[in-house]
Amino acid sequence: MIEFEDDQSLQVPAPDPMTPMIDVIFALIAFMMLMINAPLLKLDMSLPKTPPKSERSYADSEFVTLAILADKDSYQLAEQTVDIEALEHELQQRQQQGEFKLMLKTDANTPVQRMVDTLALLNRLKISNAQIALNNEAQ
Repeated sequence: MIEFEDDQSLQVPAPDPMTPMIDVIFALIAFMMLMINAPLLKLDMSLPKTPPKSERSYADSEFVTLAILADKDSYQLAEQTVDIEALEHELQQRQQQGEFKLMLKTDANTPVQRMVDTLALLNRLKISNAQIALNNEAQ
């Protein structure tokens, strides 16, 4: 009869703990190599045509202009120079006469605090129909 002995030298070695991580890295590299030259998908769309718009210009009669002047606490409301108290009084009167549109004109030299104070005044008077016209050059 043939006898077999248990040979301990033929056991399977323990797997390397780095093998799963290396497999993931190779999968990512393969994915990136495939996607590097992938064509960009785009869809041609035919949008409706609109006539070109010119720059919008506002008629002076459409807006009441309020300019923040360089002088401290000095404003120009509809070609009339006023201080902050007179400005508040004039705006309240115009508001009582009916709704109006306000164009706030300012330039690059206007201090931020003056602009914030003016906007706070408009907010306090609940004037919401206002637009800001910025002038890039200093006046």
